[in-house]
Amino acid sequence: MKLKKKINLLIDRIGLYSFQLHLLTVMLAEYTRQSKDLEPLNNLIRQIEDTKAVIDWFHAHTPIRFNPKKKKFVARGNGKWIITTGLSSELIIGKNALVKYTKHFSINTAEDLDRAFKAVETKIAELDAQYDADSSVITFLDIEQVPDIGEREKIKAYLKANPVLDSMGKFGIPQSKHRFGAYGMPTLNQWSR
Repeated sequence: MKLKKKINLLIDRIGLYSFQLHLLTVMLAEYTRQSKDLEPLNNLIRQIEDTKAVIDWFHAHTPIRFNPKKKKFVARGNGKWIITTGLSSELIIGKNALVKYTKHFSINTAEDLDRAFKAVETKIAELDAQYDADSSVITFLDIEQVPDIGEREKIKAYLKANPVLDSMGKFGIPQSKHRFGAYGMPTLNQWSR
């Protein structure tokens, strides 16, 4: 039962991170609309792993478009900014989680975003403290027994609970120059091996 509690803490934490990304996306849209500065938005795209959801959100609710060749957002015309409907958009976070967190952090307008963002950070810190206080080890089989989460969330929860130290270098294990491999062998005479 202790492991299930720890797994649920990790799942709640991942949900809060998704909601925090949603809030940050809406805040960046409002900032970009007012200042016409795309640099913070492009910094966000370089930092996050799931860029497709943020790009889709901006395409749906702003006139800003993502240029895949340049790998950054570019301003395109004077289209509509629909940030208020983007606040309730389900492109980054699921509908049930969005409703739950919006009610919990009492977000009604775009003015509530800064306060809610800080409250989410505080809640994440509380979950981290609860997680660190529990010293049991989570295995992948423990995570598999929780039916409420998808495969991606299970993998994220397991990797968060059990970080792996990098024992190899940046390019993997070096291949032997002389034994059991073709590294360093001349390519002209392949039959000499």
